[in-house]
Order: sequence, then structure tokens, then C-alpha cells
Amino acid sequence: MQMAMMALTNGSEIGQLNLFFEKLHEAASYSELGKLVIDVCSTLGINCAFQLRLKDGNMNFSTSGSVNTLEDELMVMTRDADRIYSFGKRCLFNFSGATLLVRIMPEDDGKAGRYRDHLASLMNGVEARLRSLRAELSLKSQNDNLIHQALKQTHLILDEIVHDFKRQDQRTSSLIEKLTAEMHMAFSYIDLDQEQEEYLMNIINNVTTELHQVSQDGTRLDIKFEDVIGSLEEVLNPKSISA
Repeated sequence: MQMAMMALTNGSEIGQLNLFFEKLHEAASYSELGKLVIDVCSTLGINCAFQLRLKDGNMNFSTSGSVNTLEDELMVMTRDADRIYSFGKRCLFNFSGATLLVRIMPEDDGKAGRYRDHLASLMNGVEARLRSLRAELSLKSQNDNLIHQALKQTHLILDEIVHDFKRQDQRTSSLIEKLTAEMHMAFSYIDLDQEQEEYLMNIINNVTTELHQVSQDGTRLDIKFEDVIGSLEEVLNPKSISA
């Protein structure tokens, strides 16, 4: 009966570990990875603290909700100790980039042995996922930088196009005014009857109207470009926009 119960218990623990490994590749961030480790340890009834050592600093997780200063310092100081290091009721599992501190190991030798096997296997998986996660996040950061640079360049080009349109619009308006003024002046030197003058003025007015329409179309295009530029600015500077 005792052997059967032990087999059932071990099978249940292995089942929880299998679920952990199935979810392990889905951890898309360091915080998700840490939470996953704490969740499986809580399910197994293991009171522990977990530390991820990253370039930007350490991230601590705990089944009790918090990691005290002594535990944090202990995991940092013993990171280069043996891979499985026991002292008193505690046991440390040191792997590359991560340390798991079990606060109270079972007194039963059989259960303690199973814990060591399970947690060593768990930390092997964590170590592998940590390596792949670093590569994924690094690649994502590089891609984000490339996208940011492309958007920034697009923003600059569109901004230049908008300014060019505005300059062309101002030039067109100036030419229309100049043309109208010069035609009126020319009429004073040309001996035209009223019908001929009205005919020429109608031609000028029609052309002037069309030019004004082109200018208005350009203004609407300017507005559309400015909307696109505004959207790009929100992407490029989300903090400043939200502030």
C-alpha cells in the first residue's frame, strides 16, 4: 500500500512537471517565466524563492509573495556554489542565470530525493528556456529598432513632402495674382474692344478658377499627409503624446 501511494504521488508530481514543460515555451517574458516556476512549485507544495539574473538586474519571485533581503543576498552570493547545495533545511538549485531556493526541504528522505530530482529537471528546463528567451527578446529588440528607424525616416520624408506642397501652393497663388495683375495692365496697352476684353478675361478667370481648385486639392492632400505624420509621431513618441 505504501509503495502504491508513493507511486501515485510521484505520478501526480510528474504530471504537474509535464504541464509545466508544456507551458514553458509559451513564456514570452522573464516575468512570465518566473511566475510559471512559482505556480508549479506552489502546486507541488514547495515553499521557495526564485531568482533570475539579468543584465539589467535581478528579478525575484516567491511562493509567499515576497523575497526578503537575506534570501536575495543568499541567492546572489551562492550563485557560483554547487549546482545543488544543501544547508540545514534549505536547498539551493543553481543554474546558469537562475537560482531556486527551497526554504524547507521535506524531512522524509524519499520525498526530499524526489524534490531534488523534480526541481533539478525543472531548472534544466528553465535554463534552456532562459537562453532561448534571451535570443528571442534580443531579436525582437533589433527588429523594433529597425522598424523605429524606418518609421522615423518615413516621418522625415513625409514632413519634407508636406513642406514642398505648401511651398508649391504659395508659389501657385503668387503666380495667379501676378498673372491677373499683368493681364489687367496689358489690356490698358492693347486696343481691344469690350467683347474681346471680356473674352480674354473669361479665359483668364476659367484658368484661374482651375488653378485655385488645384491649390485646394493640394491643401486637402497636405491635411492627409499631416494626419499620417501625426500618427507616426504617436508611434515614435508614445510617452510624450500620452503626457
